Parts: sequence; structure tokens; C-alpha cells
Amino acid sequence: MSSPRLGRRLVRWSIVLAGVGATVLVFVLAPETKEPGKAATGKPAKLARPVNLRVRPAERRAVDAVLDRFIPAGVGRRAMATAWRLAGPELRAGSTLRQWRNDVSPIPYYPVAGETFHDWMTLDAGPNFVEFALQVFPRRRSHLGAWSFSGLVVRRGSHWLVDRLYTAATYNRAGASTGPPDLVGGPVSSGAPSTRRSPSAGLVAAIVCTVVLVLLIMPALLFSAFLCDGRPWRRRPTRPLPPLPVSALSRRG
Repeated sequence: MSSPRLGRRLVRWSIVLAGVGATVLVFVLAPETKEPGKAATGKPAKLARPVNLRVRPAERRAVDAVLDRFIPAGVGRRAMATAWRLAGPELRAGSTLRQWRNDVSPIPYYPVAGETFHDWMTLDAGPNFVEFALQVFPRRRSHLGAWSFSGLVVRRGSHWLVDRLYTAATYNRAGASTGPPDLVGGPVSSGAPSTRRSPSAGLVAAIVCTVVLVLLIMPALLFSAFLCDGRPWRRRPTRPLPPLPVSALSRRG
């Protein structure tokens, strides 16, 4: 504070930094208001389709019957002609029976063991369809682990057909999964925006607030120095030096 020019510059920069810090603090702490029901693009958000997990006993028996025939025939590659007859229009699209017999089909191959497949879980259901998840196990002397399939069974007239089947997750012998852990999942959320902040956003806000507080301390210190020492940018009047004592003058003479 001994230099008037330095004092003026410190005061000016402190005022500028305080203004910038206050602006940043307002933008960080101001809540972000979003209109509910709209996505980030400004378009109305589409609500998820409600999930129905209720399957009537008669429909479940019909799905059990078609899976007991389709899984060994198609997935196990035991009778592709039978799998073709039990396949729906979506699964047949873009292929022929001859291709299926030549092992060219959209059905994933797996050396499945067992003859019955009734332990499937419902993902969604309606009057004429059932979406399911099924876990199967390999035959003996196979190097594969368990697999999980997801599929769709549809009703065409009085018959139920497998219209979709794909691999959802695979497991090694130790039980570790290479697919999504939640094959079935719970009820679909309503899509309402969450009000919780992510941990990373909270950490950034804390760091910014700390920096802003540090920047605000500098003007406070300068202002306290101004109160204690007067205005530092004004030149103080110079005082004349005191005269030399008489003894010193006599010695010099």
C-alpha cells in the first residue's frame, strides 16, 4: 500500500473480481426451471407405455405349449421346419424356409437342455401378445453358461406364434453376466424430471462457491485497510526533516 498507483489498481481489480464472482455465484445457485412434461429439445416428452404383468391361466398354458416346441426346434436347431410353422410374421420376414433349413435364420443358436420351458417371466402382456424373458441352460459338456432370451409371442386366430426372440444376456460358468442385469425390470417410470443433483454437479458448485468466497475476501481486506490507513491513493504531505543537533554541527565545523 506504499505505492499510490498499486493501491488504485488493487482496488479496481478487487471491484471487478467481486462483480464477476457475484455473477458466477448467481448463475450457479439459481435453480434451473424446466417445464414438466417436455424434453430437452422443447418437444413434449412421450410417456412410456403402461406395463401389464397379468396373464390369464389359459394364455399362459398356450405360451408354455408353443415355447416347449419352439425352443428345442429353433434355438436348439432340432427341427427348423417346426420352428418355421411356429414363427410369427416378424420372425419370418426377410427369410425363407429353405434358408432356415440351411441354418440361416434370425433365431440365435444355443445348445439348450430340457424339454419344458415354463419358467418365463412376463415383461408386458395384452389381449393378443405376451412379452417374456426366459433363462435357459446348456446341455452337458458344453463350454457355455446360461443364457437369457427376450421374446414376443402373438396370437393369430386360435394359434400362438413366436414373433420375436433375441439374446438379452449371457452368463459364464462363474455366473457373471455380459448383458443387462435387469432383464425383467420393474414398472416403467412416468418420465417426470428428477430434482436431485448429481454428485459431480454438487462438487462443481462447491468448488465455484469456494473460489467466489475467496475472491470476495480480497475487497473486504482492502476496504479494512482503507478504513485503518486512510485513502492509500492520495499522496501524503511530506514533512521536513528535523534539524541536526548542535553537537553534531560543532563537530562538523
